[in-house]
Amino acid sequence: MDSSEQPLRILIVDGDAFFRRGVRETVNEAAGIQVVGEAADGEQAIQVARELRPDQLDLVLIDVDLPRLDGISATRQLIHDDPELAVVMLTLSTQDRDLVESVRSGAVGFLNKNLAPDALVRALHGFQRGESLPMSRAMGQKLLGFVRRTPDVQRAAIEPPTPSLTRRENEVLELVAQGARDREIAQEFVISESTVKKHVQNILRKLQARNRAEAVARLRDGSA
Repeated sequence: MDSSEQPLRILIVDGDAFFRRGVRETVNEAAGIQVVGEAADGEQAIQVARELRPDQLDLVLIDVDLPRLDGISATRQLIHDDPELAVVMLTLSTQDRDLVESVRSGAVGFLNKNLAPDALVRALHGFQRGESLPMSRAMGQKLLGFVRRTPDVQRAAIEPPTPSLTRRENEVLELVAQGARDREIAQEFVISESTVKKHVQNILRKLQARNRAEAVARLRDGSA
């Protein structure tokens, strides 16, 4: 990253001080990413985010299970306060309900708390470059599996219709939602990376989204 570029500034929210320290050390050692704040519960996260935004905070990594105010409720308030803020859920949960409620709260990604440090950094760098969402592949597949199992009338708020997207654009967006990079999408469909980028540009234009994270978030929360 060029020294003149702004680093991705992150707030870590987790009730375990040792976990926060581990994430902070991992993130701060990576180029172009910086931890600018920490919080131990949902209420503190909202307070710290309000103090840092809009000029000193880009993304919140927040645990689902938090004292005082849980991560999903806190995310709703964070997004209400600042719709431009990116929030990524950290969780060990395998419950469909937690994933779906995270989607509805406005989260743009999901990462397993057991994710290896280098994988965490790759996910954050990919999000920073606009190449992929910070989402563990297994969680993305689990969420999509839930959507496919759910009757249409029940999942309307989770997977709103996107009639303007072509079949291939929907396929590309599905892989983007799983955290796939342009190279992986190109390999999946046996097309060039430039063609993938063109599909993504069309998706962003049709959904009136500024980046990939917003495209998936709008698709999920029904604002598309």
